[in-house]
Amino acid sequence: MNAKQLFDLTGSVAIISGGSMGLGLQMAEGLADMGASLAICARKKQRCREAAEALRSRGVRALALECDVKDKASIERVVEETLAEFGHIDILINNSLRRRLEEDDQQ
Repeated sequence: MNAKQLFDLTGSVAIISGGSMGLGLQMAEGLADMGASLAICARKKQRCREAAEALRSRGVRALALECDVKDKASIERVVEETLAEFGHIDILINNSLRRRLEEDDQQ
């Protein structure tokens, strides 16, 4: 058994917050390489669209969603839209962290 067979994610669906750039996008690319479909979410939807389009050009099923991880309704919308598109969710990567300025001032 080789590594691709061992880590095969064909048929799996992943949500990646902060997946439009940097480490989040690298994780998205890695999951895509192993066969996963992706829901990429971040605050800036245009960046998500660009990342999803780049993944789609490689044959990956990818969804671009705007999400503010501080907003519960925004998170719920990501889950609902991912389920509507793919039917299930198998993997969640929380790559977003956004603290309020007041919290930063207190630390």
